[in-house]
Amino acid sequence: MTRDEMDEIQRHFESATAETKSYFEQATAETKRHFDVVAEGLTAQIRLVAEGHVLLADEVHAVKVDVREFRAETRHEFTELRAMLKLSYAELEGRVTRLEGALADVVGRLERLEQRTHA
Repeated sequence: MTRDEMDEIQRHFESATAETKSYFEQATAETKRHFDVVAEGLTAQIRLVAEGHVLLADEVHAVKVDVREFRAETRHEFTELRAMLKLSYAELEGRVTRLEGALADVVGRLERLEQRTHA
């Protein structure tokens, strides 16, 4: 092989190497741009999810507070209702006792009247 042929082969490899290097540099730049776009989109979506999470956490906290207040109010009202029922029951018990006593008196009178009329 002559020196000119060797030089020609050398130039050919240098040219091919330069083209390959250029192709990989372009491909790398394009891949990086694509990755940056995808990463930017993911960042925006992650930000939305994080904001939604914060809003949801606030809503859950508000519901917990409402439930606590409702339970306290219900507990208080139940205690009042129980007291009122005890009072009403006591009043009814007193009325029933008086009515039973009055009925016993009436039954006693009736029996005495019946004894007088049969005697």
